[in-house]
Amino acid sequence: MLLSEDELERMQKRFPYPRFSKAEYERRYTNIRKMMREMNLDCLLIIGGSAAYGRCWFNFRYITNMLGKAEMANYCFFPREGDPAVVTRPGHSLAGAMLARTAVRNVIVGKPSVLGAIVDEIKERSYDKGRIGIVEYDPYTSIPKNHWDYFAANLPQAEFVFVTKEFIALRLLKSTEEIQFLERSAELGDVGICAMQERVKPGMTEGEVFGIVHEAVMKAGGEMGSSMLDPDINDQKATTSGADHRRAGHHQ
Repeated sequence: MLLSEDELERMQKRFPYPRFSKAEYERRYTNIRKMMREMNLDCLLIIGGSAAYGRCWFNFRYITNMLGKAEMANYCFFPREGDPAVVTRPGHSLAGAMLARTAVRNVIVGKPSVLGAIVDEIKERSYDKGRIGIVEYDPYTSIPKNHWDYFAANLPQAEFVFVTKEFIALRLLKSTEEIQFLERSAELGDVGICAMQERVKPGMTEGEVFGIVHEAVMKAGGEMGSSMLDPDINDQKATTSGADHRRAGHHQ
């Protein structure tokens, strides 16, 4: 499905997440396509997922600004020409607050298979005999083996190239806008630490401490987990559980 500018504007007004400018994404896409030309790649498959407390989204989010709650594997399909696409299954990724984040208007919904939708897109663009770059979760965590087996079996004439390190090298070159966001993130971290310094007392549960930080950072404009006040709202991370019985100042 192709999200219209009007749809995105309505969702983004309802869920005003911080986001980079269009110019920043154009800069990123230009750099990525330069790398693709140099490596003779027809497209990239950029995986993202919720493992490692959500840290496996970062390459996927670099392109799309999206991340999921519990999905183990969404992909960004990034062609050498034309707009990139988010490839996901029906469910949480299609909630209004998730789509409100997106910098990518094209969303391909695999029913039920994300992998099948990717293969169909590659064949439709006649990339099935070309070079396909794979960007993994990180340099040490590759795509699942069953994904590799599926791509290899259904695209037997394609050449697959792992380009994770090259992709991350691009991300290390920060723009002025990115540096400003990093500085803002550091400020929000200070807000949370200062709130704990002022309000945490011996005997509080870890849940109470989390609540103090969450409240302070959210009020300051940060991005953290939110409660389900609305079925469309992104419940990004739950509060701590199990460990809530441990008391601040009384470590076990």
